[in-house]
Amino acid sequence: MDIAERSDWVELYGLRIPVLRRVDNGAELDWPFEAEQVVSFLQAAAK
Repeated sequence: MDIAERSDWVELYGLRIPVLRRVDNGAELDWPFEAEQVVSFLQAAAK
């Protein structure tokens, strides 16, 4: 999503982007992250 048009999103996400957000539970993983962290973040849904 492009946050540039929403000042509230710029304030919330501006220093954290890119941010991965899970649609199933709303969990977010902020930058910086490593590949292993992304895998763990995504695998949490399988548990």
